[in-house]
Amino acid sequence: MADSGKSKAWLWVGVVVVVAVAIGLAVWRSTPSNPSAQPTAPPPIVIGGIAPLTGDGADYGKWAQRGVEIALQEINAPGSPPRLRVQWEDSKLDPTTAVSAYLKLVDFDKAPLVIGPLTSGETRAALAQANEKQVPILVFGMRKQNREASQEGTER
Repeated sequence: MADSGKSKAWLWVGVVVVVAVAIGLAVWRSTPSNPSAQPTAPPPIVIGGIAPLTGDGADYGKWAQRGVEIALQEINAPGSPPRLRVQWEDSKLDPTTAVSAYLKLVDFDKAPLVIGPLTSGETRAALAQANEKQVPILVFGMRKQNREASQEGTER
C-alpha cells in the first residue's frame, strides 16, 4: 500500500510539472522576442513652420518660432510622447524663398499644415501655392489690404 501512495504522489508531481511546463511555454510564446520592447507610440504629426531665421528679420522669426515652441510644450504634455512637432524652414524675409520653403514642407516633408510665413509679402506669395496644394497656412498676421487682395480659402 505504501507503494500505491508513492505512485499517486509521483503522479501528482508529474501532473504539476506538465502543467507548469505548459504554462511556461504558453507565456514564452506570447511574449515578444525583445522583452524590454514597449508598445511604440505613434510618431508625432509634423507640421511646417516658415519664418525668417537668418538675415534682417531673424529676431522676429526667432520670436515667432519661440512662441510656437511654447504652444507645443502645452500641447505635448510632459511625460508623454510628443503629438506635434514643427519642421522649420528659413524664409530669409524673401517671398520667393518663402514659397520654396512652403513647397518643401508640403511636397517633401508632407506637412498637413504650415505655420507662417511671418510677413505680408511672404504670405501673399505662399498663398497661391497653399490654394493650389490645398494645405492650409496658419498666418501670423497680415495687413488688411493684403488680406483683402489674397485669394479665397485663407484664414487669419
